[in-house]
Amino acid sequence: MIRIKVVKASHLVLGVLVALAVVVLIALICKTMFFDASAANADVALATNTAAQWSENSPLGCFRVAYSGASAPVAMLASNPVIIFDNAQEKEGTFSWKEDEPLPLNAPEASASALATPTPAPTIQPAASKRILIYHTHTHEAYAQEEGNEYVETGAWRTADADHSVVRVGAELASLLRMYGFEVTHDTTDNEMPDFNTAYTRSLETVLAYSEPFDMYIDLHRDAYAAGEERTVQANGQEVAQLMILLGRGDNFVDKPDFDANYGFATLLTDVLNARHPGLCRDVMVKGNRYNQHVGTPALLIEVGHNENTLAEALASMPYLAEGIATVLNGEADRY
Repeated sequence: MIRIKVVKASHLVLGVLVALAVVVLIALICKTMFFDASAANADVALATNTAAQWSENSPLGCFRVAYSGASAPVAMLASNPVIIFDNAQEKEGTFSWKEDEPLPLNAPEASASALATPTPAPTIQPAASKRILIYHTHTHEAYAQEEGNEYVETGAWRTADADHSVVRVGAELASLLRMYGFEVTHDTTDNEMPDFNTAYTRSLETVLAYSEPFDMYIDLHRDAYAAGEERTVQANGQEVAQLMILLGRGDNFVDKPDFDANYGFATLLTDVLNARHPGLCRDVMVKGNRYNQHVGTPALLIEVGHNENTLAEALASMPYLAEGIATVLNGEADRY
């Protein structure tokens, strides 16, 4: 005899519900796995797309992307401030800030216009064998006082504070010239004290204290404003202090400078600077004094701005001066 088992309706409904629950559970698991993979791909795309928006010539520096693990992108900016996107250290999808390179002590903060216009980066082949000396006969020469960036005066537009005087400008020039491969000595000896009138006697002693000769001697000064002079000039859309080279013939001295050699170098440097940025450097000025320019060749006295300029404007001129010096010293002035 064949028996037919009758399934109650309640049991049938229960079975159907269990089957549906299993199907829904499987669907949820698949969906979660899909979105996890999509999120990882989105993180990588975010870092890659962001990197593509920054160029090596960006004012904020070079953007680079590294990876730690299969899905942990780390995006970093090479200069301050730096955005760090790091899934390994931060919660997913968060950004954090860190200080990568602190500003130098008492350095003026970069303005929006300065960030918008990057200064020229070294592009000339370095000449590591050439040595440059930068010093300051009038060590206390300073620039116009600015609110929030004041200094203690030792006289009108003068200070012993090396962070606010022409010494700070010399430090900037030295740093930039080293980027071109030169061996640079920046001597910060206070040659102005105790008597301004004998400052050149003391600065000569400072220079002669070095046993090895240099390939270039720079006595860096700040000029005095004269009526009718330009306060600033434009370079790459930025307001910068004007430059000028002063040479001495040494008329009343037995040991005279090699004036012809100094003059040839000075005029060539002036032409190179003005070829790229018209008006950046005034015409070479020649006087009968010696200005210690007999110590070697080339030996130049370079005026960076005047007392109506700000320190920031003087500093802004240094990338262009460094580029010009490197061009002439490396014998590449013919490309201008």
